[in-house]
Amino acid sequence: MKRSEVKGVMVHLKVKDLSVSGQFFRSIGMETVDGPVPGDLYLTDGTFMLSLSTSDDISVGVVYLCDNPQELAVAYQGLSVLHPGKGPDRMSSRDASGTYLTLLACPNFAPKPLKGTAIGLCGNFFELSLETERFDETVTFWEKAGYQVIYGKREEKNWVTLSDEWIKVGVYRQGTVDHPFRTPALTYFEKDMKDRIKLVKELGVPISYELESPCKTGITDAVLESPAGYHMFLFTA
Repeated sequence: MKRSEVKGVMVHLKVKDLSVSGQFFRSIGMETVDGPVPGDLYLTDGTFMLSLSTSDDISVGVVYLCDNPQELAVAYQGLSVLHPGKGPDRMSSRDASGTYLTLLACPNFAPKPLKGTAIGLCGNFFELSLETERFDETVTFWEKAGYQVIYGKREEKNWVTLSDEWIKVGVYRQGTVDHPFRTPALTYFEKDMKDRIKLVKELGVPISYELESPCKTGITDAVLESPAGYHMFLFTA
């Protein structure tokens, strides 16, 4: 469900060094943009907004920007554990994977509309991916937040992708995938990902894990690791 009270959505990650992490994300084509909290760093690849901070004021996960978190929280009554966050201007709730959904007040800030097309080297952002031992609980959390399963079969208890029209969240049962997986991860799918991975390597961006195509025609999937340890999955569609 796309709630009219929401002004924008961003993925929030805690990092050790804003300068180092910012340089990494810029090296793969992201651009710096304005954001709601002074001192934090905000970037976009044209298809989603990324928030970086060295503090614990906002928890890692999905952040909804709004004028009044208390009023917006009424729309999330299914999340019985939604509670005041680490400040009076926010409310948050944690899923079973340890990832947070936060409602953040920013009455004097409105994010600029996303371009909708990728400007970064990785292509179009697909989802925020979560690995968890508690698959059903994690999926239920996001469903109660208004998300609906759009890919995968929940009854198989392996993986699903959910969406609320603002952003997609993928939930994966621990052990389902055979590549490194650190929650939360940023996932990209593109038909030309093989060429994109080659370009990323040529530009000197370190690849932490590679998967070769079954027919041995080159690397078709890869995992990048940011300086703060977050994974970026680059997969061929």
